[in-house]
Amino acid sequence: MSSNNVSYLSFKYPFINFNCVPQIIANKQSNLENVKAIAKNVFSEVKNFPSQHPKIFFSSISGIFLLGGAYALYSFRKPALPLFSIKKVVQNTHAYIKVDKDREAKIYVNNFIKAYLISSVITVQLGSESRDSFLQHLSEKILDVVNMEEALESSKIIMIENILSNFVSFINQIKNRVERDINQGNLRYFNITEDDTLVEMLAVGKETHCKGKIPFKLIFGSGEEIIYKPRSMLPELLLCDEDRGLLNTFGFGTYKVLDLEDEFSRPDSFYSYCDVLKNTQDNNTIANNEELKDYFKKLCVLEKIAQRLRISDLHYLNMITSNKSPYLIDVEVFLIPNFDHVGSGIFSSKDGAAYWFDCSGGVDPSLRGLNRLWFTDRYQQEISGNENAAQLSYMITDEQLKIADINVKNLLENIDMFQESDSEYETRIQEIHETLEHTRGRVVLLNTSSLNNITSRIDPAQEEGILHLVEAIQEEVEMLQLTFHVDNLEQIKKQICLDCFNRDIPVFYYNSFEHHLYYSDVLIGSQARG
Repeated sequence: MSSNNVSYLSFKYPFINFNCVPQIIANKQSNLENVKAIAKNVFSEVKNFPSQHPKIFFSSISGIFLLGGAYALYSFRKPALPLFSIKKVVQNTHAYIKVDKDREAKIYVNNFIKAYLISSVITVQLGSESRDSFLQHLSEKILDVVNMEEALESSKIIMIENILSNFVSFINQIKNRVERDINQGNLRYFNITEDDTLVEMLAVGKETHCKGKIPFKLIFGSGEEIIYKPRSMLPELLLCDEDRGLLNTFGFGTYKVLDLEDEFSRPDSFYSYCDVLKNTQDNNTIANNEELKDYFKKLCVLEKIAQRLRISDLHYLNMITSNKSPYLIDVEVFLIPNFDHVGSGIFSSKDGAAYWFDCSGGVDPSLRGLNRLWFTDRYQQEISGNENAAQLSYMITDEQLKIADINVKNLLENIDMFQESDSEYETRIQEIHETLEHTRGRVVLLNTSSLNNITSRIDPAQEEGILHLVEAIQEEVEMLQLTFHVDNLEQIKKQICLDCFNRDIPVFYYNSFEHHLYYSDVLIGSQARG
């Protein structure tokens, strides 16, 4: 029977046949809650067996015996005997792909992940939206690993083990932090009170950093929604926050930002929450030249602020447009040493937020931005000229701006920042600069696309790919007029191995006060202070 015809609780691939992650230790007391959680999900599946899989049901043990087997497995298995076989997942998935059965491969991986997620108490406690989100995220990551052409099977097994274990550890960390912050009243800022509960966690984004970390959208029983980010949002707090943000002095829309740190300091101790911003047609439809010019004027204000704080990487996926106003949502790259060369990115013809809504032209949903503007039918015809009106769904061209009588260069030259804001602008911008100067900001040493192309092919068990990335890093460090730390070469290689085995995109940081460049926590570049 092919796997696409078998439920993920099918007896063809029962739990007892899986031989790896997660590690279930024989401890009756500690596993009791796991068994209860699994029981609930098993019963929900078993009741569908007669109608969905009659042959499997009648040719196999009953759901009651399955539960008993699950309990016995948890209670009496030998210590550290793993529950799932990643090796079989790699081999069977690859077998499907080898004969061009990509659909069957995806179904097989999905079935495995569903069974794996049932073993996590947290995923059982959350709703179906969460499990669907987890499934999609993990499925894509695992299929990417299996599809690696040059990687050893042993390396693929380690990668998938890490993806799964990192993910479960991460969602555990989020849930624990959220519950603590609810109990301490920290989330009252978002109208989330102490009697509220977390009901859904939805993965936001695709690329992971620092052991599988990505932002999550959190949904609570009260209906409130917020974004969780596994990093400090200090720059967004200082610029965009409803109470403290500089941008509220310019009449910009602002949003709530809460920046927190665990009591015990460690590399991943910083985390944050912020409002959910939505990009919808009803409040982002432009009707005339004045409305479009006002929007571009706000982009120019952001450009001026970015120049003062050397903020970069403001491409269209790092902004959201709401109520006809641009919002900065990812201000991780600040006080960078090469700003004069790379700029803010807002007006980049390649992927700038001023021009682009979707670089894929509607083909790739992951490249669809949330900064889109819509246009009334009349105004769309007016500024389209002889160009394709449908193009406005994906980008705005210089020719269309010319028809709308918008000259970005003139707007930038004529904006008076003191007139646009209050009299404290210079003081505020200097205070923000001094605050950010004493913390590390990200730097785009290699763009995400290039990094992804390199790291996605690296098998850490084979040194050639690692050395290729080291050479690329060294070249970029020296282009910044920094001295590359050859003395830390072994640490750099170890960090590459760690990121590649975790299937993470490497992250680089710059401390502008010390003039130090880091790859994660490894010093890779420095210069003498002038």
